[in-house]
Parts: sequence; structure tokens; C-alpha cells
Amino acid sequence: MLLPSLRFKQPLLLSIALPLTLLMPAAVPLTQAQEPPIEIAPTSIQLNEEANRLLDQGMDQFDADQYQEALQSFQAALERFRQNGDRYYEAAALNILGVVYGSMGQPQQAIEHHQQALSIGQAISALDLEAAALNNLGTVYAFINQPQQAIEYYQQALPLYRETDDRYREMMSLVLIAEALITQNQTDLAIDYFGQSVEVFAAIRAEQIAQDVYIPSDFKLLKEPYHRYAERLRQQNRPQEAQQVLDLIREVE
Repeated sequence: MLLPSLRFKQPLLLSIALPLTLLMPAAVPLTQAQEPPIEIAPTSIQLNEEANRLLDQGMDQFDADQYQEALQSFQAALERFRQNGDRYYEAAALNILGVVYGSMGQPQQAIEHHQQALSIGQAISALDLEAAALNNLGTVYAFINQPQQAIEYYQQALPLYRETDDRYREMMSLVLIAEALITQNQTDLAIDYFGQSVEVFAAIRAEQIAQDVYIPSDFKLLKEPYHRYAERLRQQNRPQEAQQVLDLIREVE
């Protein structure tokens, strides 16, 4: 599933459209109700089940480009999580709403929702929620042509992804940083971040190959940015490194 709001006409993120699930914390199960303690009242259980049903419904609507309908479903899910006092899932729903608002071309609403998610994540010490909110804020600021602020948010998200060992999102965030740095004419630093992303990519693929795991279709999102990375390496008279990058991603093309 591609996120339409990231198919921006601005050069910054033209190359990479992230799936909606990549802009949410990895631990949020969207299709499975959270197991409640036995002592929770049935009404709370019902609210939680209904909230997850609404999340599923919203994801289907988002997939179908029915953004207004998806917004209503996610907002209803948010209210049920709040009724349950479930702050973790409240923040997750806020992050999702922020992504939807971004897809609808409402960056200020997106920022407000991601900021709320970030505050909750910090309050309950949920690093995955913090990382998701920070990365999402970076993406919104990139969209509104404020790359320096975008870079600052991406750089705050990176150590959190590393601390939670979320290598996939770390890899994607490094690419977003690199693309943002290029718009700031910080080519050498951009190449460094691209290189770090490729290293993570190689490590993930080596593990997948060792475990005979299929290649996720989302890896295809790296095709264009890594090709541009290889081109910049060639421009710096580093053809062997450029070829290594191309060889690495050939299997996902």
C-alpha cells in the first residue's frame, strides 16, 4: 500500500512513497484486538474490539483512496481508545490520523496529530510511538518545503529506531534524511546517510536469505533513491561502489 501524500511533486520525496504501516509504530496490530486483562469489564472489551474493527475498516478505505471515510473510521477508533484509557493505542491512532490528513493535503492538521502522538509516546516512554511520530513530522515538514526541520525530526527518530532494533524503518528513515540533505546541497553528508542505509539493507537481506525469507515488496521503494545514490557515487569517480549498490538492489527490481 502506497501513501499518496508522499508522492509529492517536490523533489525531496518524489523517489520514495512509504506504506502507511511504515509510518506507524511497528508494534501496533491493526487486525487483532489487544488482549485485555480478565478483570476488564465487558463494555471495555467491546470498545476495544470495535476500535480494532474501525481501524481495519479505515485501512481498507484508505487503500481505496476514500480518505474522508477513512478519516471518520480512524477518528471513531481514536475515541474508543480514549474511552478505554488506552494511551498507547490512542497515540497510534493519532499517528494514523496525521498520515491521513497529510494524504488529504492538510499538513497543519497532520502536524497537530503527530505532535499529540509524540507527547503521549514521551509520556508513557513508548519509543516506537515516539519514533513514528518524529519520522512522520519530518515527512510533513519535507512536504511543506522546510527540509531543515524535516532533517532535525528524522535525526531524532533514527536513534529511537536503532534502540528498538527496528532496522527496516531505520533504513527508510536514513534514505529520507539523505534525500532531504540533497535539497540542502549537503551532498557528502547525504552520501554518508545513503551509505548507512545500504549497509542496513544489506544486513537485512543477508538475514532474510539465510532464513529463506521472501523479499518484501516494500523493498522496491528503494530502487529509485538507491539508483540516484549510485549515480552520485559515479559522479565522485567511485564506480566500483556505485556498482556494488546496483548489484545489491538488482534482486528487488
